Amino acid sequence: MTKINFKKTKIATTIITSLIIGLIMLSPMTVLPNINAYGSNTSSVDDCTHRMSNEMHSKAATLNEAKAISLGSADGNFKSAIQGYDSKLATVFNTWHLNKSDCTVSWNDVNVGYVLSNSNGYVKNVVITLDPSLTKVIGVSAYVAPFFSNSTSAVWSGYALGNGQKVTEAYLSSTIPSISQATTSTNKCVPTTGVSPGCDLAVWTGLEDTSNRIAQGGSDGNLTCNNTSCTSPTYNYFLWYEELPNPAFTCHNAAIAGGDSITSDVVWTGNVGSTGYYNISVQDTSASYGCSVTNYGFAMTNPSSAPFIDERADYGTKGKDELAKFSYDKMTGSIAFNGGALGSITTAEILTSYNMKNPTTQNISVGGISSGAFKQYYTTSTGT
Repeated sequence: MTKINFKKTKIATTIITSLIIGLIMLSPMTVLPNINAYGSNTSSVDDCTHRMSNEMHSKAATLNEAKAISLGSADGNFKSAIQGYDSKLATVFNTWHLNKSDCTVSWNDVNVGYVLSNSNGYVKNVVITLDPSLTKVIGVSAYVAPFFSNSTSAVWSGYALGNGQKVTEAYLSSTIPSISQATTSTNKCVPTTGVSPGCDLAVWTGLEDTSNRIAQGGSDGNLTCNNTSCTSPTYNYFLWYEELPNPAFTCHNAAIAGGDSITSDVVWTGNVGSTGYYNISVQDTSASYGCSVTNYGFAMTNPSSAPFIDERADYGTKGKDELAKFSYDKMTGSIAFNGGALGSITTAEILTSYNMKNPTTQNISVGGISSGAFKQYYTTSTGT
């Protein structure tokens, strides 16, 4: 499990500090990188999805984040949700309606995300949802978030790609695998406290450095069964993004389903001092729904690889998810180096191969890269 350590503070002080951080992020003295400095070279990707991604970030750059943070932190439901915890402002992200007919986007909502902790570490996320005009709070939600951050073959399957240069963009086109009960797993997708919260399969790409910092985004399918026969299964398909050391933030829409067409785009936009900035967008074109975070800054200034990964999620003290059963997952990928044009992934760029094994049983079989794509085939959930 990836542990996050937080300094304990009083709640009132934490809220004020979070507001100050948000205001500093937007201070005229802090010159952020050009959000479109990279990611505009679309030679090997679908032009419509890239245009929609760029519009998400262009519109988000006009958002008054300080106002969003201030409005959200004054909400009574938010104050109740963070009471008794240490809270940290983590992110401001947006969701969108995708207008595929003309490759434009419409703003759904603005979200201000906090990470809550106590003396034992991470507890949960709290997200304040506001209307795009920033006139009102629509709702406050709280959830225990997954972590997609363990670069080990116990939870990862796929490839990390690079060529020794800075990797400035990773682009993935795939479908959300339709999942089902893993009858070969120990608990058969029945949540068991301290052992497994269910079955899961995440599909994602991102940018990573040599210190295991990752900016990443993708889709997830989660299944919980009420008994070993799974007579009343609960499916949850969603989009997400994550920047370590924070847990993932999730984006939900009732229309998201297995078999949907997905694109994930992660772009390094530049550095300011010791902080690197990233644009992340994930689009479900089948559901006409997208999720993005713009110019997110954290301590990764030199991404050196682009992972293309199938993963089972880690829910911290609740345990790692068992691997959900699926057929196969085809990942079509492109990467860019030093701000250059995107190019299809190749075998020559493989830095590390990950074959999910638990403990010695291979759970996913990874195919070779051909014409910029590769497939991953489910074999068994034994050991997960």
